[in-house]
Amino acid sequence: MIWELKALACLLLYPDDDFLESIPEIQATLEKSVKLNEASKEHLREFTQWAQTTPLTPLQSAYVSTFDIGKHASLNLFEHTQGDSRDRGQVMVELNRLYKEHGLELATTELPDHLPVFLEFLSGLEPDDAQLWLDSTAVPIRKIDRELQLSESPWQAVTAAVLNFAGAERDVAPERAVGEMIPSLDAEYFEAPVTFGGSPNPVVS
Repeated sequence: MIWELKALACLLLYPDDDFLESIPEIQATLEKSVKLNEASKEHLREFTQWAQTTPLTPLQSAYVSTFDIGKHASLNLFEHTQGDSRDRGQVMVELNRLYKEHGLELATTELPDHLPVFLEFLSGLEPDDAQLWLDSTAVPIRKIDRELQLSESPWQAVTAAVLNFAGAERDVAPERAVGEMIPSLDAEYFEAPVTFGGSPNPVVS
């Protein structure tokens, strides 16, 4: 088990009481990591402190506003590369097949390319295999991280740590261009918040 990836996956889940209760264990896991640098660990400390001291309802609202409204920072990886094209649909099929080949079934209504789901899957692979998959998805992860930087979201600590763990360079986001500030029509569409039946695992064996 690659515990850092499992912990980072949990930090990107929709926050609920179980999420808050698991933070000390998650933080302890990340503190012990030899792959995360000190800057990442410090930013993760700040993030978990913020999450623990923010009342749950505003915390949940912040999550929905960050990841679900407008979808600039959607956690669905290939929405940032394939959009809603048929190519993305094929990726979903292949990811589902890959998960099933490893004995995993999704325990959520989220798509297979949802970043917490994907990281949870990678956490169960051999390190070299997980690294190959992280390398192949660095582009959409960087795009998500860029959006979180632009919105000054606390969750950027988590995506930055994912990139750090992967050994990938993090892009420093410039100011958002005027065209990017136009609200997306997707802002009118609210997805149901993600919950995992009281379990921090988005997949089950």
